[in-house]
This record gives sequence, C-alpha cells and structure tokens, in this order.
Amino acid sequence: MKISAQCPLCSTEAEDIHHMLFRCERAMEVWKALGCESFVQEARDSDRAGPAALDFLLGASFRSGSPPVGFKELATTACWYLWWERRKIVHEEPVQAPVRSALAIRALASNFVAAVPGNAKLKPQPWSRPLQDWVKLNVDASSDADGLCGTVGAVTRDHHANFVAAINWRLDFVADVEAAEAHTVRVGLEFALLAGCSRISISSDSSAVVDALSAGHQPYGAAAAIYEDCFSLLDDLLQFHIGHCLRDSNKVAHELARVAKYQLYNSWYDSPCLHCIFQPLLPINREIFCCQKKRSLPKGNPLSFDLLQTRATTGKPRAWAHGTWR
Repeated sequence: MKISAQCPLCSTEAEDIHHMLFRCERAMEVWKALGCESFVQEARDSDRAGPAALDFLLGASFRSGSPPVGFKELATTACWYLWWERRKIVHEEPVQAPVRSALAIRALASNFVAAVPGNAKLKPQPWSRPLQDWVKLNVDASSDADGLCGTVGAVTRDHHANFVAAINWRLDFVADVEAAEAHTVRVGLEFALLAGCSRISISSDSSAVVDALSAGHQPYGAAAAIYEDCFSLLDDLLQFHIGHCLRDSNKVAHELARVAKYQLYNSWYDSPCLHCIFQPLLPINREIFCCQKKRSLPKGNPLSFDLLQTRATTGKPRAWAHGTWR
C-alpha cells in the first residue's frame, strides 16, 4: 500500500505535527480567523519540533502581547479541530471553510469554559493498601530516548502501609519506553522475592505492561525477552495481582527512578532514608548531610538529590558493587 508523506491538505512539504498545526496553509487561515496568528507564529519559530512548539504555545509568555482570557482552551480546541478536519479530508469527507471552522472552534471552547466550574479540581487518586498479608509493589521507569538508557524504581509496603524495602536501578540499554517499564516490573519482582515476599500486588502506571502481563501470554517486540523473565518470576509467587495505577499513587517509585540517574550504584533501601524520595511515607524530621556537615532540615525546604545526600536516623541505603550488596 503506497502512502504519501506529503501533507494531504496543501501538498507543499512532508507532514509532521509541526507542519499540520503551525505551517500548513489551511491551518494558518484558521489561526488567523481566530485572531491568534501572531502567537502561533511565535510558537512556530520557537522550535521545529511540533510538541515543543505546542508546549510553548500553551505555556509561554509572548513578545507580541498578552493572549486573551481562555486562550489555552481555545488553542487546545483548535489543535484538536485541525487534526479532526485533516482526518476528514484524508477520508475524502467534506469540511468547512477556514472561517466557519474558526467559528466552530470558538463555540466548542466557549461551551467547555462555561461547563467547567471555576472551583473544579482533579480528583486525587491516593495509594491503596493491599489485602491482609499481601505486599504492594509499586514500580516505575524513566527512559532516555536519545541515549537508549533508563532507570527503574520499586517500593514495597505492607497492608498496614508500612515501608518494607525499596530499590532503584540503572539500565544501560533499553529499546523503548515499554521495554523500560517491563524492566522495572522484572527488577521489582526480583527485589520483592529477595525481600521474602510471596503474595504481591503489582501496580504500574504503564497500561501497556499491565495489559501484557494480565493477558498471560508473551507479546512480541523489543520487550519479549523481558516479559518472559517476568512470567518466570511470577510463577515463583504464591499469589499475585497486577493492576494499573495513576501517577498520584506512584510518586515514590517515580522519584526512585528519577534520582537513580544521579547515583553511581544501584541501591537497596532497608529503611526510608532518603527524605526527598520518601517524604509521603515519613515525617519531616530527618537528618541531612550536606558537604559532610550535619544540619537539620527546615520544614518545606525543597531538596535536590544531585546536591544533597540524605540519611535517616534509622538506617542507610545499601549499594550494589562488585557483585554484592554493601
């Protein structure tokens, strides 16, 4: 099947997100009818990557002036509408003139703003406890698409919400994001088995990994061998459950994966000793060691792991070096 890389609307250059939203002739006519042409041009010139230009459009301060009230909702609706009309053109369906498209975009954005109350807030998704005599294993990964490397983080808590153990690990090579998320499940399972856990409830914020492991059969792709290791480790458990969680309930694992980028060794934590990671689990009162000088941590003081090393009064992390934990 022959597929053209040219823009199906203007046929002037190869199509990507940047072209579809900011450089296509029809898209610019829509933006001009919306009165946002100067802001869009500034965002278009800020970066050649479409996502980066869109991020600039939704969050930057413009040199050409202040955008009107409700600009973010209007710009977001316009981007979606441009994609929707592009899809209709590809399927040879009729579309409106750019001026009428701008009127439809304004109506949709106005209806959204009117329907959303001013005090609307996201509903929090707190961490949930596992069943009695079970252990909750939260895992998360961080990957670098340019360097093809990544990090993983895992933390276990019992049904009383008490801390059991945690680990963060560096990955020298990962093929893609799914492979990194599958790696963190494998490392988390190995770590939980070493900690003596036999009934584990696994929570990950990667729906692809959760669906693959819940289906019970090995998927194909770059992470196929990793999934095979995961299934082998699951066979060693008495009972297990795999579920999806949101980022709000996976913050500790997320921070463990993030700070692993700045560590020299893979670390195992017998106690919640890093205040900047385990703050949701611990009171503020912890000891902090900065430049080999001991001082107390003031309340609300933000921590940067690459600048500060923290240690709790209850213990210290163990590092993996020379084939053993120390």
